[in-house]
Amino acid sequence: MIYFCKGCSEACKAPCKACSEVSKRCKRCWSPITDAPLGGYVLGTWFCMLLAGLCGAAGAASAACSEARMICGAAVGMALLHAAFAFYLQRRVISGLKSNSELVQDVGRIILYDVGFCLYAFAFLGCFGFCFYAFFALLFSCGGGLGYAALGLLLLFHCVAPGYGMLWYCGQCCGQCCGARLQSSESTGPPPQPVGAQA
Repeated sequence: MIYFCKGCSEACKAPCKACSEVSKRCKRCWSPITDAPLGGYVLGTWFCMLLAGLCGAAGAASAACSEARMICGAAVGMALLHAAFAFYLQRRVISGLKSNSELVQDVGRIILYDVGFCLYAFAFLGCFGFCFYAFFALLFSCGGGLGYAALGLLLLFHCVAPGYGMLWYCGQCCGQCCGARLQSSESTGPPPQPVGAQA
């Protein structure tokens, strides 16, 4: 009887072991993105743009007129642009990063001097304006169905992404500043004395 119970126990543990192995492999697959700076931004952007792209494609497929199909197709293109740039920005930060203490300076250089970032900034503003135009164009044309959802997600992204970027950059600046102060105060303090030592 005991062997039967051990066999059942091992059979019950097998799915857990398989799930654990799959989880380890997924973590290993995504770790170059999640463990790097801006990992949350990249994954959040990809998720939001995946939803926007799927809604845009479904809206284009169900649209009754060519204008609505064109707008929904443009929404899919904008989603691809934003998803690609999120990955590009993370790779640029990683390629210029020599140490974690230089992260703020590297990001500042990318913002000021990177041609890709400069072009994307203008494209970002253009996409934001186009989303407003397209939303009202769908409203007054034959309708867009899920195209409204795609444009709504893109408008949400255009409102949230700059705020996230500014807060992330300010957090990095504060972390670097406070980290430098903590290291300097630790180095100027009295040397540690062992517990129980005679003076």
